[in-house]
Amino acid sequence: MVIKTNQELAQAVNEIILQSGIKKTFISEKLGISRQALDKLLDK
Repeated sequence: MVIKTNQELAQAVNEIILQSGIKKTFISEKLGISRQALDKLLDK
């Protein structure tokens, strides 16, 4: 899979998060950002 745009990257990251079963809250805490900020980064 070749990722050409930021939107494609966001979709790929969202898919990986869904497949992993890891909660976005956990990821955002590890990144030191709010859940809302993570969602905004991932274009939700």
